[in-house]
Amino acid sequence: MATAPDALTPLVTQFFSVFCNQNGKVVHLETLHNLFIPGAVIVKHLGDDLEVFSLDNFIKPRKLLLTDGTLQDFEEAEIRHQTQLAGKVAQRLSLYKKSGRFQGQSFETFGIKIMQCVHTPSGWRFSAVAWQDEGPGFDPHQAFVNRNHLLD
Repeated sequence: MATAPDALTPLVTQFFSVFCNQNGKVVHLETLHNLFIPGAVIVKHLGDDLEVFSLDNFIKPRKLLLTDGTLQDFEEAEIRHQTQLAGKVAQRLSLYKKSGRFQGQSFETFGIKIMQCVHTPSGWRFSAVAWQDEGPGFDPHQAFVNRNHLLD
């Protein structure tokens, strides 16, 4: 088992790349089942609202968005990260950028993901992912700079 903080990088890179549909790339969101443990939780924080998903409930609407033409040329990529490992559990704070065209309108935004991972016989897998995109009252760049408050 890799114990260096970069041990999660292949998992995280694969996670972000699953959503990419740039240049007509076909997305295979079913791949996410290989990246998460059964029962994993995914949480989206939007303003004062939380959306909590099982993996299948997370995949279904995103698959439609990424394949029906609503969300085109989409790419999401990690810009910076900090990883904490403790034996076979780990936590990663990720500053990311996403861009594309939503209903024909170009966009670019940033956000923070906090990913909790566990080491399984098959390697590192996500047990939970929570994220918040930039918006009123939340600057992900500043949150990352002040990350010691997030991970302490």
